[in-house]
Amino acid sequence: MSIEKIVFDKEYEGPVDAFVDWIAGGNFDGYLYKTSLRFTQAESKVVLTTKIIDQSKFDDRNAHDQDAVGTFSVTDKSAIVCQFGDFEMRGSVVGKEHEFIAFSCWRNKDRANAYSTVYKLTEG
Repeated sequence: MSIEKIVFDKEYEGPVDAFVDWIAGGNFDGYLYKTSLRFTQAESKVVLTTKIIDQSKFDDRNAHDQDAVGTFSVTDKSAIVCQFGDFEMRGSVVGKEHEFIAFSCWRNKDRANAYSTVYKLTEG
């Protein structure tokens, strides 16, 4: 893959996800959030935006939207590597129109606990 398959200065939308803590004998405590990515070719910058979409069942009630600014590179194996401090995402552009990026994600170089997610280029 070449860097040309990445669309710059447009949003790649991630899935709706949840932070959940089962407390006090099984009570749900958590919130829902949605993430997005935006790549900027200048300085090889990537922004991971997290938007809280519901925290009505979150006891702490102080989850907030945030932006994590990181860098990205393209490896000789055609992978996109995004780094945000101790958090890393390694992915590949896929789809007929190159509209998806499928990632493996992990913290602290702990690939044994990696998870997968997909981001889709937004229309327009």
